[in-house]
This record gives sequence, C-alpha cells and structure tokens, in this order.
Amino acid sequence: MSAPTSLRLRPGLLTAWRSPGRLQLGVGAVAHVLEGLTTADELVVDALATGADPTSLQRLAALHGGPPERTRALLEALAGAGALERVEGRGPGARPDGLARTCAAVVGASPTGRAVALGLAAAGVGAVLVEDEAPVTRADVGPAAFSPSDLELSRGAAVVRTLLRHHPSVRVQPPPAGRVRPDVVVLVASGAHDARRAEPLVREGVPHLGVLHLGAAAVVGPLVRPGDSACLRCLDLHRTDRDPEWPRLLPQLAAPPGGPRRPEPADLAALAAAVAVQQVLAQLRGHEPAALDATLELDGAGALGVRPWSAHPACGCTWADGVLAAG
Repeated sequence: MSAPTSLRLRPGLLTAWRSPGRLQLGVGAVAHVLEGLTTADELVVDALATGADPTSLQRLAALHGGPPERTRALLEALAGAGALERVEGRGPGARPDGLARTCAAVVGASPTGRAVALGLAAAGVGAVLVEDEAPVTRADVGPAAFSPSDLELSRGAAVVRTLLRHHPSVRVQPPPAGRVRPDVVVLVASGAHDARRAEPLVREGVPHLGVLHLGAAAVVGPLVRPGDSACLRCLDLHRTDRDPEWPRLLPQLAAPPGGPRRPEPADLAALAAAVAVQQVLAQLRGHEPAALDATLELDGAGALGVRPWSAHPACGCTWADGVLAAG
C-alpha cells in the first residue's frame, strides 16, 4: 500500500509571524500575509515545515479545536499563495510529486546545457534526457565542466554519466516501449537560434525554452507554448522587420551542430543555467514563466533585462490550427 501524498511548505520559502495569528509567506513583492490564524492553524503550519498528509493535519488541528473544513481552507489559502508543494512518499528523500513525474529534455550539452541538466535533476525532475552527439574535446575540460575521463564520450553521454553519478534515481533514457514526449525541451545554442530546430516541437505542441550564449552575454527565452505565445521564428521575423539583413546574418551567427566550439565563461554559463532551470520549473509546475513572450537578457556583470515579444502576424504559429501552419 502506497503512502498517502504529503504536503509541505515549498523549500526555500521564508516565513515570519508578524504577530499572533498573522503569518507572512515570502519577502518583497511576492509576499502574502495570512490573517486570523488560530492556535490550531499555527500548529498545522509548523507541521508543514517537514511535511504531512492532509488527514494527519486535520487530526492535529482537531486536537486543538480546529474543524476539518477550516484546515482544508487553510491548505487552500497556502496553496493559492504558492506556498505548498505535494511530495511523493515520506522523509528527507521525498521528491516533489509533480516534478518526479515530469520529463525535460536538454538539446545541446555545452557547459550551459550541462548545468541546466544537472540543475533540473537536482530540483527533482524525474526524467532528464540529454541530446548532443558532439565529442568532448580538451577545450571542454575544466572545473565544473567535463573531466578528462569524458574525452572518449559524446557530450550528451558524458552529461548522462554525470547525472547518474550525482542523481542515481533520475531517468536518463526513454522507456523501452518507444519514444517519449518531454514536458519541456531546452534548446541551448550559441550566437543565434536556428528556428528550424524547433519546428517539430511547434508542430507537436511541445513547450520549449531557448537558451542562447552571445559570448559576453546570454539570453534565456522565449519559453514557447506552441499556439499560445511567440516562437523562435516570430523573433526572427520581428528582427527582420527592424533589420532587413538579419536573414543574411542568421546562418553566420548560428553555430552548426558539431562546429567550432565557442567559449562560454563559467560564471555566465552558471547564471544562464540557473535562470533557465527556474523557467522550466515554473512551466512544469503550471505557473507563468517570466520568459513567456519574453527573453531574459543577462550580461557578464549579472544584470538581467527583460525584453517582451509578441507573436508575429506572418508566422502563423498562433493562428487557429497554427501549429500546423508554422514554419
């Protein structure tokens, strides 16, 4: 018999009691304050720090005069504030229930792509697939990157080996029954995205996130929800409207698979990967990622800018049945 699904406060969430009965969740613009909490409510919140199933929480509250409907309302309020997550099983090894059942794919195992894959596995994503047939070279070897023992492997295989070493429970291969459809695909590129790589994802309705290295800068986004948001081709069309020579520049800037490696500063790769992981997790959890209809632009000093985008009228990706018309 499987253990009941537990709930817990989201890891990393800062909480503080403003006064008896007044609980603040989070800090700054994202903070929420719950008012009028009873002693029973406070005990439920305390129990959620380590996790408990809803029935146990109701029993705990009942011991201190809290009716079940009030406990249910408290849990709904906490969930509405984004403060709760469901966990699978019990104990410190329990993983977020929703994430453990999700699958993300990373296409492009550069240092940034490698860090994205490891970050997703560390966050509890159940399956992380990595695609990159380019061989590991000596230029790829370094701290927090590939090791000399990876030199006989493709970059994709080397990342998979590292994933299994650090996260042995993560699934790194599709099931034997056949092809798996990822919940999100991360497309890692250098210089410029080749939107043609994303065309199958648009046609099949698979959400995907662009991650782009520009030497001294990096761009995360857009996160594309096919049929509902701007796609990579939309961005190229907007750029062409502003610069008619963009189509000539694009193939020169886009690094072909297996082409010469372009350096990725370790600090910028780590920053871009962290932001990308945040966007993927937001998508997997059903939230609205900041990179939806936007690109998040990072420079070497760590500054982040947000550039909004819209679907281009000539693309067709958001028309009725647009996923068939795009491309």
